[in-house]
Amino acid sequence: MTTTRLRAPRLLLATGSVVALLVVLLLAEFVVRLVAPQILFAGTDRRLMRENAFGSTYGWVPDATGICMGKTVSIGPDGFRNLPPHTGHASLLLLGDSVTFGPGLEADSTFAGMLQHSRPDIHIMNSAVIGYSLEHYRDVLASLVPRDSTIRQVILCYSLNDYEPTIALGPEPQSFLWHIASFLREHSTLYLFLKNLFFDRSETYFLHDYAHYRSPGVAATLNLLDSVVTRAQSGGIPCTVLLLPCEYQLRKRDKRYLLPQQVVTAFCRTRNVAVIDAYHAFTDDGGPSTAYFLYGDHMHLSGRGHRVVFRLLSPEVRL
Repeated sequence: MTTTRLRAPRLLLATGSVVALLVVLLLAEFVVRLVAPQILFAGTDRRLMRENAFGSTYGWVPDATGICMGKTVSIGPDGFRNLPPHTGHASLLLLGDSVTFGPGLEADSTFAGMLQHSRPDIHIMNSAVIGYSLEHYRDVLASLVPRDSTIRQVILCYSLNDYEPTIALGPEPQSFLWHIASFLREHSTLYLFLKNLFFDRSETYFLHDYAHYRSPGVAATLNLLDSVVTRAQSGGIPCTVLLLPCEYQLRKRDKRYLLPQQVVTAFCRTRNVAVIDAYHAFTDDGGPSTAYFLYGDHMHLSGRGHRVVFRLLSPEVRL
């Protein structure tokens, strides 16, 4: 009897503590969503993706609509992100990853959308897909160039992590902790706020990429880049490489951290490939580094960041 009487209050106390903790967390979640609407959920609806869209490379499902980083995105019948309407018969092809795709923003607020709006006489083809890298760009070109004679110019929007190996659309990891973290990234702004508060992921990601450009492995990256450019040029299409900066580089403004851009620029010049380094366009704009990127993000551009790229690229459209 005594043991049973003792257990009951302890159970009530434990239950009350759990309930109180949940209430506090829910209240904190509500407050963060209220005061920090700029925090975007991570994750992309996998139903937007299809296998073998460009050879062995995956792509978007044509005419699909889904959620990407908490925002609804729509894909056109050509399998590219929908942009403002155009009347042109000549096309400018943008190669890129999630940075060029513009997650978290309306299509009109991306530099691709701004280019299309400013040049309705041509067709801006934004072939960028989440997770793409140099290998994917090569496959996209190999698939598109032989069957689309409207492509007159290619701009390769190079992110500093484009050396990363191919990402496949295989089954998701089954780790319990992975699923918990994935759920929090896609549903909890409180989790994202605390993660950004206590960890400098921007620094971590950049230094990881920076190390690659100091390693012998960069030679394979440059050869792969060369194969992408050569594939465009073999079809008689001029190709320009646009180098996009990271938040950590703009924050530190330290010349030694510009090594990745210097390596790629030097290589492009030996191949007589046009190259545009966007770093100085951002620093000349005068804002804090975080103003050009999504909340807590090391690479994905904000609306202001996309406007900087748009102003930089506009004179480079030669159609």
